Amino acid sequence: MERKYAVGLWAWGRLGDRFNLIGYRPGWDVLSAIRMIASIPHVKGIEFTYPDNLNDENKDLVKKELENHGLKVASIYCNISSDPKWQRGAFTANPKLKEEAIKQVCHVMDLAAEFGSDKITFSLLQDGWDYPFQVDYYRARREIIEGLKICCDHRNDVSIGVEFKSREPRTFCFIDSAANTLLLINEVKRDNIGVVVDIGHSLMNRENMSYNIVLLASYGKLLHLHLNDNYRTWDDDLIVGSIHFLETLELIYWLNRVGYKGWYSLDIFPYREDPTQAATESIEFIETCFNILERIGMDKLEELINSGDPVKTLRTIRNIAFNVNK
Repeated sequence: MERKYAVGLWAWGRLGDRFNLIGYRPGWDVLSAIRMIASIPHVKGIEFTYPDNLNDENKDLVKKELENHGLKVASIYCNISSDPKWQRGAFTANPKLKEEAIKQVCHVMDLAAEFGSDKITFSLLQDGWDYPFQVDYYRARREIIEGLKICCDHRNDVSIGVEFKSREPRTFCFIDSAANTLLLINEVKRDNIGVVVDIGHSLMNRENMSYNIVLLASYGKLLHLHLNDNYRTWDDDLIVGSIHFLETLELIYWLNRVGYKGWYSLDIFPYREDPTQAATESIEFIETCFNILERIGMDKLEELINSGDPVKTLRTIRNIAFNVNK
């Protein structure tokens, strides 16, 4: 089965950080980035960010460029975190800002439908706290749930993917983990809402990313996937598989086993690397994982897992992955 690969267009941006606010390179304009992405093997879709690289001013040009290269919009990330006006939260700061945030989310849902996409995503990264006694946790949770209900009810042909993250830019984010996000959206009680699993955020939380996949899939709420890697201490957004080989291989196994049919989407930040090459290497690594799993066999791996013998399992994977004749 051919997999659906997508890349976040933000990888072709300026990519600044708190030590270099202006970015490490000039970045490419949106149309040039689309052309570069079109050259990457296996890629069928692009994730955009509204209003940063897809907006009402450039949407017609973007649509034409995508058509020229046979690419789809995998999803649109609604940015309600980066503008200074959201600094105290999008859904939890005050009623006026919450209304503005909801309006923007609904507009992005309409834009996604216009591009033929069935989903949008967003993170409430500024909705959190930095100090004790700073927020009313009861009220904040209520405001988020009510806001999500309004957004979901805007239209039922576009789903909302809520992306969890424990911290950054706030010291603590309200939507911080897979389990907490699942609890929250179950209170929303809408069919067109699910969870975005950014595996880097799972790693930051010291969670098992494969278990998160199974947990969300068990409730039918695994909506979208962001792939990258890090050292578990920060959201480094490194090339997929560059650090956690075995855990990423296990992740691909469980995505296969739960029957995930969505996009395998890259969320990488190659600050000092060529983004086209970094994205290409990430996708080739994922394809290598699928190849290893095919050579071992899904049934064989399930048998090994059920045996409860990690030495035997690791030896089998090593022998096949690295062509060891023992």
